[in-house]
Amino acid sequence: MSAQRLALIADVHANLAALDATLAAISSAGIARGAVAGDLVTRGRRPEEVVRRVRALGWPVAQGNTDRKLAATRRSPDHPRAGQPGSRRWSRLRVTNGTVDYLAELPILARVMVGPWRILIAHEGPDGPGHPLGTHLDGDEVDALAARHEVDAIVVGHTHQPQIVRGATGLLINPGSVGEGTPSERRPSWGWLDSEDGRLTAGLERVPAEVADLRDG
Repeated sequence: MSAQRLALIADVHANLAALDATLAAISSAGIARGAVAGDLVTRGRRPEEVVRRVRALGWPVAQGNTDRKLAATRRSPDHPRAGQPGSRRWSRLRVTNGTVDYLAELPILARVMVGPWRILIAHEGPDGPGHPLGTHLDGDEVDALAARHEVDAIVVGHTHQPQIVRGATGLLINPGSVGEGTPSERRPSWGWLDSEDGRLTAGLERVPAEVADLRDG
């Protein structure tokens, strides 16, 4: 492990307990730097607290689809879904205007360096909203994407499925979901990138606590 190691998280979905458990695991691994591949809010019950926690980290964050949608949602206390915990209407009543502004201003793409390696952070994919990468890319497709965007690695979220795909010259990593899980796996997932011995390496981890929410539907 090197001092260049970068933690990767995504899809927190307003689950503060899962975020705190994940950040504790990252700290225990000796990692101080990180990046976030979007979807901080909605579906969970602590949207304001999650955004405050992430902002305090100072890590680069790429805007996710739930972040963008919540930022565009008007406060509507009388809306039929305003009483449904986790919905956008319910969440909008529980975040400040400052948090809405923060979510609205998040970049679609963020860029960081890990040693000499150029890293692109996105939520759905490097081509922006409406162009999700899915989970079936092969190494040649990853190489082509990385070359087109002039980076060495691409970090995405959205699918909630932890994944690493390595090509000859490029790398794709999805760290999975912090905030949401499945009936068979409720441990939050996160990932990392590292620069060691002239090579960019990647890994996936699970938090040893079943605190991810089960997504409805």
